[in-house]
Amino acid sequence: MLREELLQPAPRVLGGGLLVRRAFVPLDNVERLKAEAARRGKTVEIVVYPGAGHGFFCSERASYQKTAAEDAWARLKKFFAKHLQA
Repeated sequence: MLREELLQPAPRVLGGGLLVRRAFVPLDNVERLKAEAARRGKTVEIVVYPGAGHGFFCSERASYQKTAAEDAWARLKKFFAKHLQA
């Protein structure tokens, strides 16, 4: 079941919304979220990094994935620049 608050109008980064791992969010749920957002006219960007597990963003962990982390960081900065302008 999709949580209604995930589709509310506020911009957000979800668990990693930009950062999704199959073990935490099954891919069929990701597709359902994308479809429901589209049905409601919402703009979403969901990125799945194959092979990137929990902690892939932390360079001090064995699970660090450099390519995925750099891409996610660039996307996150772009999101913040767009939605958090002072």
